[in-house]
Amino acid sequence: MWAAYALTAALLTSFLPIINKRMLARTPVAIVAWVPNAVSLPLLFAITIAAPGWPHVDWLFVVAILASGGLNLIATLASMYALKQADASIAAPLLSFNPACTM
Repeated sequence: MWAAYALTAALLTSFLPIINKRMLARTPVAIVAWVPNAVSLPLLFAITIAAPGWPHVDWLFVVAILASGGLNLIATLASMYALKQADASIAAPLLSFNPACTM
């Protein structure tokens, strides 16, 4: 079952650079980069609240989350600028390295 979910996610994600490229023609880079994240926040918040119990969080975890978030911010904006400036066929393979660079 999880293999079907993974393949579906990969297939749908492959269309994302094409959709983003079309949106970047008339929409600012920051909006295209962050609206999908903002739309998903209510769902993630609801799932978090519904989860039983809260784990212990120390300062190292908070520092790691802030660092990861900052790197993700830079990587997402840079990839959207690259997609806006270049052809989708050139920029899209480079965008697949975004998660690896963030990690």
